[in-house]
Amino acid sequence: MAHTAAPERTQQGNGITTPDTAGHVCGGPRLRVENLTVSFDDGEGGAHIALRDVSFDIKRRSCVGIIGEAGAGKTLTARSLQPHHLPADARMDGRMLLDGEDIREWPPGSAGIQVLTRNPMNVLNPVRTTGQQLTDAFRHRHDISDRFARQLALEAMEQVGIPTPRRSLSRYPHHFSGAMRYRVMAAALTINPPRMLVMDQPLGLDHGAQAELTGLLCDIADRVGSAVLLLSRTPALIAGHCDRLVSLYAGELMENARTDDLLQRPAHPYTAALLEGAEAAQTGMPPAATACTTSEGCLFRGICPHAMAGCERSQPMVVDQRGRRARCWRHGELNLRAVGG
Repeated sequence: MAHTAAPERTQQGNGITTPDTAGHVCGGPRLRVENLTVSFDDGEGGAHIALRDVSFDIKRRSCVGIIGEAGAGKTLTARSLQPHHLPADARMDGRMLLDGEDIREWPPGSAGIQVLTRNPMNVLNPVRTTGQQLTDAFRHRHDISDRFARQLALEAMEQVGIPTPRRSLSRYPHHFSGAMRYRVMAAALTINPPRMLVMDQPLGLDHGAQAELTGLLCDIADRVGSAVLLLSRTPALIAGHCDRLVSLYAGELMENARTDDLLQRPAHPYTAALLEGAEAAQTGMPPAATACTTSEGCLFRGICPHAMAGCERSQPMVVDQRGRRARCWRHGELNLRAVGG
């Protein structure tokens, strides 16, 4: 692989070329997901539909959050952005465009999308020090000396708030707490900025640590020019960073709205329940991961307090004058509770 010239230091950090200056800019959104449907072989000659007709856009230097309970389809949506990582029996329909180009036509690892997994140990090499891994990343991208690469790695660790960064260069991933491992991954983002950053809800971190980490990653993404997709069961943890929020239930998009609109007046009863902290799967509905295999109509209707005759019919996505989208026959009619209302 050919090396580029050595990076120049700037006031913003290590001077790495950002996604918006790397020749990928076009007029549309950075990421466009259109009618994404993912199904798997059910072992009986049929198909289990895990995601159904999911659509959303993310603009450059903006953030969209996907909210939903466990099994709603958040992680599968993220994995679908790297189709080569899906199981062999997965079937995908719809389109996923990154800067106007179909992600599925790109070879593995070349689409410019970085997904931060829920467990950093799935990504970090346990037998190499963090310094070695960050230094290798710099040298892979730039034709520079080991000494200069190590200095840049040190600066990257300082930028993301890793304590005693010089000593930390010699530590292995297992020497760090879960929160610090995520910061090591954040340091790597400053080395090779993706066009699209996806952060799944971390494992093993309390809400305070999650909120702090989310803020750090969003700051880095804004600085390097990446668009961001955040996934969370807890809307309050990510809402402050998001321009729009998308609620998923049982693999189906329930609502897509500007963050302030969705928080002030949710349009779908499931979104309202989620904002109130209620996990729908705990109230008698089939588990979210399996609810949409054969169901027609609104998947939430079995426990929805606002269900009516006709909710068993498949409903379209209704768009109001503010651009809010909701898959509910009563969209615009219900006065659902706002956050804190």
